[in-house]
Amino acid sequence: WFLGQDIAARGADASAQDVNGMLTDVGPGRSAAAAFVVAAVLLGFGLLLDRWGWRREALWPHVGAGLSVMEGLVVLVARYNPDAVAGTALALGILGVLLAIGIARSSYGVIGGVLVLVSGIYFAEKAVAAPRTGFPFLVALIALCVAIAGVLLARRNSAT
Repeated sequence: WFLGQDIAARGADASAQDVNGMLTDVGPGRSAAAAFVVAAVLLGFGLLLDRWGWRREALWPHVGAGLSVMEGLVVLVARYNPDAVAGTALALGILGVLLAIGIARSSYGVIGGVLVLVSGIYFAEKAVAAPRTGFPFLVALIALCVAIAGVLLARRNSAT
């Protein structure tokens, strides 16, 4: 995760002295892509450790993968439409909850649930300005239901 954060920060910071000149033009899009690549590598490494039977040691690559995805989304918010990034975070959060159920790793369920709740809160706050007052509560209720459904489905699997 720290590697992903460092890559994203150096990619977005054009004033870094010790960065290759080729990397100083990097914008938030490439920085986020680097964070997503680091997340994919950490996910693969964590799955490899899981396959070898080292579940305890595999926890940290899995946590790092989820946090790298969150770092990539944070970098994207700086430049791109926040609605699109929040929608992407919502989709990635739902995928994280499903991944947690599929590979029996609660860390993805927690991070996915946080992404779902944060996206739901973002859209609920945006909907407060709408003329209908019931819509923010509906959005928050849907996000809460998705998070609870993920927890209940994950609890059915004894490995999580």
